[in-house]
Formats: sequence, C-alpha cells, structure tokens
Amino acid sequence: MSKNRKLRVHLVHQSFGDYVAGMVTGFDGSPAGDEVDLKVTTISSGTSTLGRLDGVAGEYRHVQLPRFRDPRSAVRSFSAVRRIMASECDVVHWQAAGNPWVDAAFSLLMGKRPTVVTVHDMQPHPGDHSVLPGTFAAIGRLVRAADQVTVHAPHVGDQAVAAGADRSRVSVVAHGELATRYVPASDLPLPVGHEPTVLFFGRAQGYKGLDVLVEAMDTVRQRVPEARLIVAGSGPTLDELFPAGEPEPKWCELHRGHVPLAAVPELFGRSAVVALPYREASQSGVAALAAGFGRPVVASRVPGLADIVIDGTTGMLVDPNSPSALADGLTLVLNDPELRRNLSTGAHRTAATTLSWSTIAEELTSVYQAAAGTFAQVGD
Repeated sequence: MSKNRKLRVHLVHQSFGDYVAGMVTGFDGSPAGDEVDLKVTTISSGTSTLGRLDGVAGEYRHVQLPRFRDPRSAVRSFSAVRRIMASECDVVHWQAAGNPWVDAAFSLLMGKRPTVVTVHDMQPHPGDHSVLPGTFAAIGRLVRAADQVTVHAPHVGDQAVAAGADRSRVSVVAHGELATRYVPASDLPLPVGHEPTVLFFGRAQGYKGLDVLVEAMDTVRQRVPEARLIVAGSGPTLDELFPAGEPEPKWCELHRGHVPLAAVPELFGRSAVVALPYREASQSGVAALAAGFGRPVVASRVPGLADIVIDGTTGMLVDPNSPSALADGLTLVLNDPELRRNLSTGAHRTAATTLSWSTIAEELTSVYQAAAGTFAQVGD
C-alpha cells in the first residue's frame, strides 16, 4: 500500500450505535483522520442504529438479517460477511457480539482481509440471561483468528489470551465518552448538580447491583433526609424491586424501559452523583457517559470500573456488594459540595483527554496499521 494513501477501514457492528458514532467523529476531527478512511456497516435483525450517525461525515449502510432463530439467519449472515470481506478495504474492524451466526461467519472468513476485533465481553455477566446461545464460543474463535484484538479493560485482555489470543496482538483501548452524542461539546460539562439526587442508569441486570443501591439508600436517607434516587432503564432487578402497578416510594423516581434520547442529559443534569454498584464489569458505557457529562460516580472497586474511575479524582471507589460501603461513598459526595465540584472537574477532564474519541482514533490507527502489517507478514 502506498504511504501517501489513507488506510481504508471497514467498521462493522451489530448493536453499538452511539459507540460507533463516537468512533467515527474521532477520526473525522483528529489527525488520525488524515491516515484512515472509514466506512461503516451495521448488521442487525432490528432497526438500524445508523440514525445516530446523522450529520457525521462518512459512508454508511445497513444490512438487515432475519432473527437469530430464523433458519435463514445463518446463511444470510455468512453471505453478508463474505461481501464485507470482499469489499475494497485494507482492514475490517469488527465489533464482536450480537447475532452469533455473524460472529461465526467472521471467524471463518477472517483470512480474506486483515481484521481487528473489538471484544466488549469475553464471558457472560453473572445472572445475565439475555445472551444468545453460542455467543461466547463464537467470540473465542474470533480472538484466536483475528490479526489484532482490542478490549476496554486489562482483565478482559487476560480473558482473551486465556481463550487462545496471542498476547502480542491484544491491545487495551479505552471505552470513549458518550456525552457528546447527546450534547455539543461546547455545552459540557453540565452544571454541577446541587440537589442530593443519585442516578442509576441502564440495564438492571443482577450483576449491576441495583438491589445493593436500594438497600444503601436506607442509610443515605437517614444521613441526608432529602436524598432521592432516580432509576432509569429496564431489567429483571428493577421489576423485582419495584413491581409494575405498585406505587413508587416517595424517595424514588422510576423511568422504565427505553430512555428517550432527549431525556438522557436531563436525567444526568438533575443528578449530583451516578451510582455504579456493580458486582462485576468488563467496562462501563455508563461510567464513560457520566464522565462526559461531568458527573462524579460512586462505583464498586471491581476490574472494569476501577480501570476507568479514578478514585478521588473522577469518583469514589467502594467495596463491591456492600450497602454500607456504598452508602458511605454516596453520603460523602452528597454532603460535600466542594468534593462534588472537584470530582465533576476531574471527570470531565478525563472525558476530554483519555476518553476522548480523537485520542481513541489515534490508538486505533496504530492497531489498524499493526493488523495490516501482521496480515502481510503471514501472507509472505
């Protein structure tokens, strides 16, 4: 390939619309854009998520597949991936996880093009029963076959190596901030929240620890009587703790189901602190979103969160699965306006540097170049 020509990268994903949009804007607005030319394909069984790329420069297409259990899904997945591998590009970047037939097709056809695989999860989260059969078997094959693998936390990289990936081909690249997908960068960070409001945002699966937070709020409200909790999202733990049809507790505000895009900055803006009481994590889009909005977090000290939350700088880390430790951390942030301001400043600074998409684009450029070089060496 000529040194004067941009590296042509075909970015393919199934369900990471905001994440991919952030990545594209990173290349569009940084020096990495002078080296890489992106085109994006969404492969999905549902509605295309490419709508979030409106106004972002680039070339996009959507491939519609039947549902996973439809007999036609395997054949059409293989056909779609074969066309992608035959397309005019120098590197294919695949965001793993979704329809396992698509992951399996990529693992079988990887030898056709230099390939980078981003793995968001190497193993199922405890108690998460939403994962389709065969997902992690397919991901294991992907990391063994890929020219380069990127993950968002070191322990997920260790899991990829344990599954057979070559350590030299695994890179840790941070999960980028997501707030600029909702609010212009010029309007960030959001003003520091003054009301003693705690936000839990996203899927309420068992490993996310919403039950730990609800128990902790009993202690928090004893110490800060006006404290309130906002829960926005969906999941079995939410339904168990707050059954539909029953009155909401006066100290809790519920937003069930999909949160409208316009409501996201409003919910974060009303919150003084974001709670991440997870029992386990591979990374956290919510932590990255909170950082972008300039919201401090109180998070469990577990791998995946401890890698993104800087204790005392962007938030507070507490012992996992401990309502008392979580209550102590939340009370400290809610009762100390100066600490809250300092954490907000630190969170936004991290979002604008380490978690910025321009920084990530530069790191990915090196990964793409390594993938192309590895592929060329294998072919020699």
